[in-house]
Amino acid sequence: MKEVTREEYIKNITDYEKLQLIIVEDDKIFLRADIEYEEVLRIEMMYFEMDTSLNFGDANSECRGRYAGGIYFFDTDEENVIEEFLKLDASAIYLICAEDDLKNILPRYKNTSIYILTCI
Repeated sequence: MKEVTREEYIKNITDYEKLQLIIVEDDKIFLRADIEYEEVLRIEMMYFEMDTSLNFGDANSECRGRYAGGIYFFDTDEENVIEEFLKLDASAIYLICAEDDLKNILPRYKNTSIYILTCI
């Protein structure tokens, strides 16, 4: 897990579906947004508590399955998706993580928003 600059974060993006915006508050982690590419590229907004005993991908899938509804999305084009995604929280920090680093977030970060890129 490595804290990086916004520029480093952007430079390392190779797969939109490896991006998440999480919020750490009250010793819990909440999935706030991610990017999906199905028929169209879209940013999905939510507020789902993540199970920190799972890895990022599994926790993302599990919390989506646990909550019925509650996902709001907007379509965007590939040219603007990163810009639009990073506008969601200008005060967030940026982390490049391994898939299994979710469990390491709470001991290190409190009451903050974090853009996550899982790729190492």
